Amino acid sequence: MQKITPHQVSKKFAFSFLFILTFILGCSKDDTPFVDAENTVDLEAVFYGKTWAIHEIEVNGNRVAVPEEGECGRDYFRYFESGKYIEYLHQSSSCFPEINRLNFTLDGSTITLFDEIEGEAEIRIQKLDETEFNFETHLDVDGDGNNDKVKLYCRIYSPEDRDFYSETFEKDFFKFQDDNLIAFTWSEYVGDDFKQYEIYRSSGSCNKTDAIQIATITDLSQNEFIDLDPDPVEELCYFFRLQTNKGQLAESDMISINTRDIDVFKTEMLAPEVLNGTIKLNWLPFTNPYFSRYEITVSKKAYYDNSPEEILVATVENQESNTLTLEIPPSIEDPFFNIHVYNIFGERSSLNIGQDFTDPSVEVIYTPQEMVDMMSVHLIGSDPTDSRYLYLWGENVSDPYKKIKKVDITTKEVVATSSFDLNTSSEVRLKVFESPEGKEVFIQKGSEYHVFDALSLDYKYRFRDLNDEYIGFEDLLHFKDDIWVIADGGDELRTVRRFGRDLQTIDVLDPKPTTIFKRMYDLIRLGENQILGGMIYDDKSFLFEINDDGTIVGSNEVGYSFTDRSRSILHSGVSNILLDKRNLRIYSANDYDFISSYSSPVHTSSISIDGEHILGTDYNGDDSLDFFDVFDRELNILKWSNGQNIRIATVGYPQYVYENSEGKLVVISSYFKRSSFRRGDTKNDLFVEVIDW
Repeated sequence: MQKITPHQVSKKFAFSFLFILTFILGCSKDDTPFVDAENTVDLEAVFYGKTWAIHEIEVNGNRVAVPEEGECGRDYFRYFESGKYIEYLHQSSSCFPEINRLNFTLDGSTITLFDEIEGEAEIRIQKLDETEFNFETHLDVDGDGNNDKVKLYCRIYSPEDRDFYSETFEKDFFKFQDDNLIAFTWSEYVGDDFKQYEIYRSSGSCNKTDAIQIATITDLSQNEFIDLDPDPVEELCYFFRLQTNKGQLAESDMISINTRDIDVFKTEMLAPEVLNGTIKLNWLPFTNPYFSRYEITVSKKAYYDNSPEEILVATVENQESNTLTLEIPPSIEDPFFNIHVYNIFGERSSLNIGQDFTDPSVEVIYTPQEMVDMMSVHLIGSDPTDSRYLYLWGENVSDPYKKIKKVDITTKEVVATSSFDLNTSSEVRLKVFESPEGKEVFIQKGSEYHVFDALSLDYKYRFRDLNDEYIGFEDLLHFKDDIWVIADGGDELRTVRRFGRDLQTIDVLDPKPTTIFKRMYDLIRLGENQILGGMIYDDKSFLFEINDDGTIVGSNEVGYSFTDRSRSILHSGVSNILLDKRNLRIYSANDYDFISSYSSPVHTSSISIDGEHILGTDYNGDDSLDFFDVFDRELNILKWSNGQNIRIATVGYPQYVYENSEGKLVVISSYFKRSSFRRGDTKNDLFVEVIDW
């Protein structure tokens, strides 16, 4: 008879439910059925959780001893009330056993072992008490097609406890990388005196003395831990202890986790819904337990288009939420929405384009009511007698030609649009005057003025001179009745009488005939009959006196310069000041003396009606603006007499502000930062705000 080894017995039983038992050939066969157990015991009371080892094996009446595996002792196995069978096989000189697992069912004295791959095998308990466990099964040992009766004689076994475990405590790399979870694994305890596993955590200091116990695990087979509720700090450290009924058997070193390495998977935006001026956004909920919040952002371009600027529109702190309705959507045409997820460690999900090259942004086809349907505004004019209306000249995304739009600031609607194409790249002016010819909008193109009806914005004509003289328009003012004042394209001030489109010269004056290259460029009405004219190429200006009939009485040279070609001089007849908004300096309109300078607002738009306040913003209009530059959604208003600054919040980024005749602030804003509203953009995002102050 050949000796049978425990490796042959236990390992093969675990994987195929068969014993490959090598006996002397010719052993007798026994095909008798199972018999009942020799004694009746409370199986559940003495069966579960015990540690058993095979000491003897009998095949067809031949019984042999199973020796130990050298210093490692015997292979052994356990049945657990949970329906798990675990066996421990010594396969290496380290004496740390290989662990195999099966499922089982217990029906009376019959045990059925099974798994999803190998199938099942049935054994019958023959004897079971506090110290012995004998069972039998029928197997074809020698492959002759007939079953052999196989009996195994097992006894209670106490494997030697050694610390196999401390060094096996490690970060679960796959759960960390693939699932973004702080998870650890360790080798399962293989002794028979298990009490519990313990997990400890230190937040920030990575010191065992500061660590707290965060988990107690009493399930022997649970050799994994996931921290579902970590502290929201940058560094977390963990270690592990194994307790037996005799005391602590193992304690690991600390493992440090840098929480900044925990990625945050993006979640997916779903199709939005537009209904009655609202936008409903939908997304797939985020499932990671380290959730902090969703942030919904809007951009004017898709994410793949050079990572555009994003503006936060909403924060959602309920992880289960998957929808948000924007009752007041962003003031931009056809916006793109993105969703970012933040974890408790402050990390944000990436919007990297997926493997299918789909962009994570979701575009919503939508036009806000307050939009002025323009991507750029080059000129602004207010109605002199009706505070409801604002006139803008600029471009639309879908139309390359500049048009005038008339905006009703009370309803935020565009009520008229010019149809005449009037493109020009030269410096121009837009002015609104009311005269015997009616209320009209004047646009300067080069050295010509074109006239539009202010009600309908229908094009009327451009001026011409009745005497066939060349008039180069640099500036234009309505003086009174049918009399107009023109800064001629040369060096002269000209008064004319208007007959519709035709102009008839009344008087002309060159204030400095002996000087060349002076060119009158700007006109400011200081009083009923006084016009201040500025020269581009001269460090002096001229004050003209004009009679009611349009004749020019004369001119006086004043010590005030208009040499800046940006037309940056503002005038208040109430406070009698001249404001140089480019150089941030204030002068007296009476004697032209310097009064004071100011530093804020940096970008000046206009002067208030009472002449006491300078209206503007703190952005200086630098063309190099990007979304990292400081440009706040607020107006900066300076009371120049005492230096007091007033800041007023706005919905968008204010580009221009003025006070209308009702005392309200009318603001042209862009929803996204831009260096100037004169610069074109990829989307229409200019809108009107009206603010009481």
